[in-house]
Amino acid sequence: MRVTTIDGLRTAPGRYLEFPVLPAAAALPSSIPPCFNQESHLRAADAGGGAPGTWLCGVFDVPGPVDEDALRDAFQRLVDGHATLRSEFSVSDDDARTVRRAVYLEGGIHVGRPVTAPGSGSEDDEDVAGLLRDRLDAHCRPLRFPNYVLAAISRPDTSTIVCGFDHVHVDALSLAIAIDEVAAAYAGGPHAPRTVGAGGAGGAGHLDYCREEADAAQVDPHDPRLAEWVEFLADAGGHAPEFPLDLGVPIGETAPQYSDEVRLLDAAEADDFSAAAARSGGTTYAGLLTALALATHAAGGSDLLPLTFPAHTRHDERYRRALGWFVTSAPITVSVHDAGRPADPRTIFDRTVADTARELRHALELAEVPLRQVIAATAGGYRPRRQDVFMASYLDYRRIAPAANAFGSNRTHVSNVTRCDDVQLWFSRTDDGIAVRTRHPDTPQAHRTMRTVLRGLRAVLAGVATASDRSEWAA
Repeated sequence: MRVTTIDGLRTAPGRYLEFPVLPAAAALPSSIPPCFNQESHLRAADAGGGAPGTWLCGVFDVPGPVDEDALRDAFQRLVDGHATLRSEFSVSDDDARTVRRAVYLEGGIHVGRPVTAPGSGSEDDEDVAGLLRDRLDAHCRPLRFPNYVLAAISRPDTSTIVCGFDHVHVDALSLAIAIDEVAAAYAGGPHAPRTVGAGGAGGAGHLDYCREEADAAQVDPHDPRLAEWVEFLADAGGHAPEFPLDLGVPIGETAPQYSDEVRLLDAAEADDFSAAAARSGGTTYAGLLTALALATHAAGGSDLLPLTFPAHTRHDERYRRALGWFVTSAPITVSVHDAGRPADPRTIFDRTVADTARELRHALELAEVPLRQVIAATAGGYRPRRQDVFMASYLDYRRIAPAANAFGSNRTHVSNVTRCDDVQLWFSRTDDGIAVRTRHPDTPQAHRTMRTVLRGLRAVLAGVATASDRSEWAA
């Protein structure tokens, strides 16, 4: 799975086909509230006037021209199989700004025959990525329905299948599951078990998860995990930690977003890096966070790197193949163990990575505290200073078991390009190795800063991966 942004998507011209999503009956009001992430996303969209923004899109290639009937059936299975895709949301216009959900029953949404999208110009539009972005921006808005795009780019030799969703319906793992299910169904073979949930056929889905989250008891107000969360935010000034180096964007301002994809390690190097981290008592993710802390420290940052990371909440096996937003946030501070003493980066890495792994495990315990309760417990209230949150995530796509008979090549996770004011990093592991997608302000200072950090990050990773003996590596 390649992870990129819409401006980095390279796809050949072809006949753009969009499969309309048509309600066949009225949606029924539901008592199931959105989850915390969904509610925050919907309230922000309501306050922002519905401007295009956060969507996730998955694309993959199939041989030959598109079989329109087979693909329409595959899209229909996807919509029928996941109740989140049949949910629409609204926000009341009173002071409470209550978020409400309505759900179309299974069979209440009809995926129609494909049409050429308005504004496509011709069947062989050269700017396919630009057209796709326009369609995703137009449709993938939290408070409209449908708020996803099911499409294809048909060509005589190789075609591209498109599944784009507003973030309200999917997280990164859900996106991979969605294109896997569509690929399997399009191939005509068995596909993953249905996960309608909340009264539909099959296993549990995201609506069941939302209901369980709403019914879950809060932790005791004296729970030490809650106190640690509050202290973590207080240390950052009553908001989430920010990237520690200058990005050239004053507080309260944003800049156009710049994104880049960087291949950090090839497959063999990634294996060596993981093995080296394990020998030192760490994990791959702990190793990546340690290397990031070393790189920011070398670039002028503190020897402490506080940040948050997204942690999945699919702890129940019933949710393993469900679509939805199954993510919470976890806090961590990575401490670089140089202790003011001269040491080569590999030695510092060895000293640090085991502690980072312990901090990661502890962070997952803190992630069990509901974020709603964390924010409510913050003295003086949670006061974010920036639009974005400094974070670094990690997803090992090799762990996503494919559905039976799934096929399709060049699977790609595509995100939008908007405005930003902080740094976000998405580390990904595939059969090809380890890569990172970065998102930061498109300012001269941010480019200088991130070039330095990424150069240092690659140097640490390469040094750890290639050292034949832990005493041999030096900067």
